Amino acid sequence: MKKIFLAVVFAVFGLVLNAQPTGLVGKWICTTMDILNGDEVAMSISCDQAGMKMAFTFNADGTALGVVDVSGENNSENLTYKVEGNTIIMADTEGEEQSFSYTDGKLWIDMVEDGMKIRVNFKKE
Repeated sequence: MKKIFLAVVFAVFGLVLNAQPTGLVGKWICTTMDILNGDEVAMSISCDQAGMKMAFTFNADGTALGVVDVSGENNSENLTYKVEGNTIIMADTEGEEQSFSYTDGKLWIDMVEDGMKIRVNFKKE
């Protein structure tokens, strides 16, 4: 009986660790790119104004599809992802990882380009 109880506890604990955040599954599209000064937004531009279309489609099985179109050049890539708290860690087919943040139904990624801190924001379609 004790072994069955422990097996159930470990199974439930494993499901909790691998659970997807509510609302993550589906298609997310790039809305804005914010240039940050510390944690404050210094400038914001829509992804359309920047000539960039980016979308990620998250599936419930831990796979995803990323599509990026910059100036008419369309690239797509199959990805996998895992959830660690409020962090979504996506990996490409070569194992290179990129971390996104997800909280309160919002998805974003922070990156540094040419010394500028940029936040790319996504909304669920």
